[in-house]
Amino acid sequence: MKAYEKYMKALPVMPDIATKIISIPEDNINISFKDLENLIKVDPGLTTKILKVANSALYARQKEITSLQIAITMLGFKTIKSLVFLVSASNMFKKGKDQEFYQYFWKHSITTAFLAQNIALRAGFKRISDEVFLAGLLHDIGRAAMYQADSQLYMAIKSEEQEIQGFGATHREIGQAILDSWDFPPVYVDTAREHNSLNITSQYKTIILIVSAADLIAGQYSDSPLAETNDQMLNAVLMRINLGSEDKAFYLDEFYQQLVEIPMFQECSSLFGLK
Repeated sequence: MKAYEKYMKALPVMPDIATKIISIPEDNINISFKDLENLIKVDPGLTTKILKVANSALYARQKEITSLQIAITMLGFKTIKSLVFLVSASNMFKKGKDQEFYQYFWKHSITTAFLAQNIALRAGFKRISDEVFLAGLLHDIGRAAMYQADSQLYMAIKSEEQEIQGFGATHREIGQAILDSWDFPPVYVDTAREHNSLNITSQYKTIILIVSAADLIAGQYSDSPLAETNDQMLNAVLMRINLGSEDKAFYLDEFYQQLVEIPMFQECSSLFGLK
């Protein structure tokens, strides 16, 4: 057993339904929208919250969506997977949602997800824009495990070197191990392990670079001691996805003001009671 495996067990248990849905491979052509609906509707609370967020995402429609199958059809499989994780996580971490750490953690994770999706579209990677959203949500899950295990120790940590000293591993390594143990698709496991690195070994390099850019930009929206800011790294990552100084200026100076006005962002934030 690795020294840090005990910290993985500090996290609340991911519901079986959520694990089953999120672990379905992105290219699985054998699952239909009806199959997905049947998995979700077993949990009435999950169904209700997904419909609520779906109506916010599709707020321009004049008629309210009351059918889970219609919501799945309109939003698509990958977006529904992201919503399943968000709703499940909001229930898993309900007790600690008012704590300073979780207020920052979920705000940062949600902001990173929306940023990653927008960056993918801006950089011409529409095909993976939904995939990077969930990757953005999940990238820092190792931090939550560390905090759950020893909140006082983790809040005093300022670097990955201190994470290793205190926990025997970095939040990226623990995040990788958690998502792997949950049988999540490799793209999310690899993103947790290799985000904010330029020496990426994963086949999902583009997704990891986009999430890295989103993570670093989101860090500049916050004065939290947990925020990661590295301007040199951000410039290098943006260059590798063919974005430049004008794009960087847009995200640092304009994007957040637009983001907070998006109904789906507001609804996702409200799941965690973010202030």
